[in-house]
Parts: sequence; C-alpha cells; structure tokens
Amino acid sequence: MARKTGELDLFKEIWAERPHICKECGCHLGYMLAPHFFSHYISKGSEPALRLDKENIDLLCFKHHHQWDHGDRKKMKIYDEDRIAQLKLKAHKQRTTYGYQSE
Repeated sequence: MARKTGELDLFKEIWAERPHICKECGCHLGYMLAPHFFSHYISKGSEPALRLDKENIDLLCFKHHHQWDHGDRKKMKIYDEDRIAQLKLKAHKQRTTYGYQSE
C-alpha cells in the first residue's frame, strides 16, 4: 500500500484553481488530472518542506516536466533564479520555525 503524502489532495486543489495549460509551452493538458502534470519547481528531495507548497508546483506537459527534472532547466522560459531563491528561503524559514526535518 502506498504511503499517503497529501500530494493528490493538493494536486486536486491546484487542478481546480489553475488553467490546464503547460506553463512552459502553453499546450492544453486536457481535462483529466494526471500526477505527471504537477512539477515541483524545487525538488522534493532537496527541499522536503516545499513538497505541499502550491507556490512550488507548476503545471507542465510531460515533455517539459521531464526536461525540468532531467534536462537543462536553465534553457526553459520558466527558469527564474529569483523564484528559486525565494522558495529556498521559505523552506529555510519553515525548517527553523517549525523544526521541519526531512525523512
């Protein structure tokens, strides 16, 4: 049995709130929610405190989600050094304020 992380509930909220388009290329993602459309801007491994943070999740098509995770993300139009710095600062504050520890 898979461990419940809370991601699916968060993905459902985001799917209901945002247009179903890829943030990188603008293609339509369809009408059915699929976990591969939800890309963590800062990876769950590097900043577990941001796993369930809506600001850290972009809607991307499969091609661009794969590029973000495994390709040269600096060539993508969504790449933003300021956003990375802000999210990392937010994660740091969560760790120091709430004592969040990665598993």
